[in-house]
Amino acid sequence: MEVTVNKHSFRKLATVGAATALTLQLLAGVASAALPTAQVSGSSYGGYANGGYAGFTATFKLTDSSTLSKLFLEADITGGTSVPILIATKNGAAVKGCSVQTTPKLAVLCSFKTVRPNDTFVITYAVNPSASAAAVTTEGLWSSSGFVTGGNNSHGDTWTSGVRTSTHSTSPDVAAGFGNLTLSTKADFASNKQYAKLQNLPSNVYASVDDNNGAVIGGFQAILLSVAGGAPATFQVLVSYPNGIGAPDFFTHVSDGYPTATYYACAKNAPKVDCFDWSKQTRTVTLYLSHNGTLRRSG
Repeated sequence: MEVTVNKHSFRKLATVGAATALTLQLLAGVASAALPTAQVSGSSYGGYANGGYAGFTATFKLTDSSTLSKLFLEADITGGTSVPILIATKNGAAVKGCSVQTTPKLAVLCSFKTVRPNDTFVITYAVNPSASAAAVTTEGLWSSSGFVTGGNNSHGDTWTSGVRTSTHSTSPDVAAGFGNLTLSTKADFASNKQYAKLQNLPSNVYASVDDNNGAVIGGFQAILLSVAGGAPATFQVLVSYPNGIGAPDFFTHVSDGYPTATYYACAKNAPKVDCFDWSKQTRTVTLYLSHNGTLRRSG
């Protein structure tokens, strides 16, 4: 039996078939599209204690030969209440595009346009920890198509370097944090007959002080300082003592990369650097330092 085919219907079927084939080709292209190559990393500056901030970085470098029209970062934060410091750089220069989200979850959000090969972004942020948090954690999720809300990577183009953690130290003798201008250990003379405070710290650096770091001359503990990773930096260390403790004779300062030095009381009208003042009223020494290290009291 001979079947007659309508030419109009035939042309319509051919058109539908071609469109279907094109759609399949496009879907296959999307499924096989490779994620552009990039170097992604992140870090924690260290632990925090006694009012110090937890500090983190998230870094992205485009190593692909193509250009991204947009780049997004979402860094969700657990264990924090706010982000007091947020710094973004592109190829070493300050750049705009980042903000802090507080609801539904604390997060750092960044959006940048036209990312070319070898462009490098570094996002640095400090987190004010929750009072009850044992640690602050964060994860930087980079994407070329939008913020990765809640870690949802349904669009499949996310770069991540993993979760970063800054742990809370409960020691009363330690104060530490990133970006703090002052850091104070607790005044508890029952267990330690001194307590230390860092003040006038350089901005946007990690610093810590431990005022119970090993017995030395006269029963006083060594004071261990870490400021700006050991780079030259001027700041002050205040050390307070209980009733009955008088002025020290001197301090010995030991630090890697520097000669061991002896610090005496500051001379009148002389520059206040690498020396100390003594307050009889508050029984407090103020040391004027130019780098970190370990301090040992004598006398």
